[in-house]
Amino acid sequence: MTDLHPDPNNPREDVGDVTELAKSMAAAGLLQPIIARRDTDTGRLIVVAGHRRLAAAQQLKWGRVPTVVRRDMAPDRVLAAMLIENGQRAGLDPVEEGRALAKLRDDHGISSHAELAHLIGRTQVYVSSRLALLALPTEEQEQLRAGQMNLGDAVRRGRVASGRVRQPGSTGHPHLGVEHDLAARARARCRRLKHKAGGRNSVGGVACGECWESVIRADEREHLHQQSNHRGRCVLCDTTRQEAQA
Repeated sequence: MTDLHPDPNNPREDVGDVTELAKSMAAAGLLQPIIARRDTDTGRLIVVAGHRRLAAAQQLKWGRVPTVVRRDMAPDRVLAAMLIENGQRAGLDPVEEGRALAKLRDDHGISSHAELAHLIGRTQVYVSSRLALLALPTEEQEQLRAGQMNLGDAVRRGRVASGRVRQPGSTGHPHLGVEHDLAARARARCRRLKHKAGGRNSVGGVACGECWESVIRADEREHLHQQSNHRGRCVLCDTTRQEAQA
């Protein structure tokens, strides 16, 4: 196991407390092997998926762990694999994930949120919300990471800061144009309801105000629903479904 090394580009900066995971592994063994790649320069095995399992195994002082070695993994596939695994675990820092998505986008010339979403098996809304967090000031990012700001508020603030959503009470709508993430949905709704999308009275030359508001609200509801499912608790009231029904 001494040949296994964490990937320095792992989106998660800290694997966190692995005590409970170590107890589970001590009782049941390692049920899912660690995925690693062979570094072409050093010959070392670099972990792609399983950083927490490796840390727990080291805590248990195991000499060996089941490992699957993937050969010839392109850098974008390595980062995508780590994002996928991290995203499947509750408690992943969303700011870290946003930074990793931005790195994946910038390093490999990915041009759209939809393409990023497809690569890591997430929705476009999920990806755009994580990237929106990067527009927040550093102090607000740290408030989110410390649990002093909920994710829904942080995403809304990030979208305002990035110019993708208008600040409540402001005038004008330069952000509501064809480059907006929800432009296609707003236009489609306007056309479906025969609101003359793109006409003289449309917002941003895309859709009417009613359709823009509808898709933006639906997007926020979808995002909050995803986050609640991911956490197992409502992000607004911090209760589980069972607690709400009690």
